[in-house]
Amino acid sequence: SDVCSSDLDEYDNPLITAHKYDYYDDALPFFKVFYGEALKTNPYLKMGVMTGIIRVIKAGIFSDLNNLKVYSILNEQYSDFFGFTQSEVKKALKDFNIEYELPDVKAWYDGYKFGNSDVYNPWSILKFLQFKKLIPYWIDTSDNYLINKTLKNASSDTMEALQKLFSGESVEENINGNSDLSILFDAEEIWELFLFSGYLTIDKKIDRKLYSLRIPNKEINELFKDEFIDVNFGESLFRNTMEA
Repeated sequence: SDVCSSDLDEYDNPLITAHKYDYYDDALPFFKVFYGEALKTNPYLKMGVMTGIIRVIKAGIFSDLNNLKVYSILNEQYSDFFGFTQSEVKKALKDFNIEYELPDVKAWYDGYKFGNSDVYNPWSILKFLQFKKLIPYWIDTSDNYLINKTLKNASSDTMEALQKLFSGESVEENINGNSDLSILFDAEEIWELFLFSGYLTIDKKIDRKLYSLRIPNKEINELFKDEFIDVNFGESLFRNTMEA
């Protein structure tokens, strides 16, 4: 019989939604069977690829699977496949006869450091090629539940660190790449969530688990300041928190 490959994009999104609406404990055993049947006991499947924010072996639903290989944005292998490279964006703009836009496009959508690769946000580049406007595109692709929930419970230290990030500075945080939904809302895990969600990127690796993090580009800076801070806290409350 024929065999095929499959892709489970954002495999963790149903689990995040279940967490949002308080049925996570009920959803977990269902998706354990669902994904297990699709990936392990499927005789027609040769290879499966899963993508998501939460590391697959920490999601609590893949204990029955074996031979899983995890490639994250911290790894060097395949790092240039997480987004568009400089040469790819330059060629795309040239093909659309707008290569003169490259400096502004770089400021808005570049800046991600994955492994040893510097990449652009691919969704934003595709949307820019379509609409030719320098505006935030990526921020409207989800309801940002994880980030919103975490920011609502942010400590004063987190707010102070965010202020540094908005000013173009970097912050040093421990990133181990092992967070799961049970701890993602803890204060010490917020930076890992920001990093793996694409709201921060690595400036440089300092030690084995210590990284310098920064906001990657203008698109994300606009997102944090306009969407999250003003909407969730109010501009005046944010200012008062910083002054306290």
